[in-house]
Amino acid sequence: MTYIHRTLIVPAEHAPLARSLAAHLAGPPGDGMWVVGLSEDGSEPATHYVSSGPVGAEFGPMLTDAAALHAAVTAAADTGMQVPQGTGLTLADCEALVTGSIIVDLAVEGPFETFDRLGLKLVSENPE
Repeated sequence: MTYIHRTLIVPAEHAPLARSLAAHLAGPPGDGMWVVGLSEDGSEPATHYVSSGPVGAEFGPMLTDAAALHAAVTAAADTGMQVPQGTGLTLADCEALVTGSIIVDLAVEGPFETFDRLGLKLVSENPE
């Protein structure tokens, strides 16, 4: 399998959908994505969630192209796979997720550099 290496940041309001899509489309490797919170000052509530590391190359287009994401979800639902919102997931839902997300190639910028650039910090239970 070929991998791409990305930092993936989604707004908090889109994190539940992103988590569900990753778990359903990628299977076990997609579990546990977007569970690390980010906020401006590092305290709750998280305004964004991040995952960083290897991603199957076949998922690359779905990260930046809402139509590709919607087509993958539709195809999965057509095969009988249980997907979030079933066939009720709209292209507009996918567009909101894709346009609200920040995708950075790890070869270009590391995750903490991305956080600094965006003015975000990891959420901590005991921020300083």
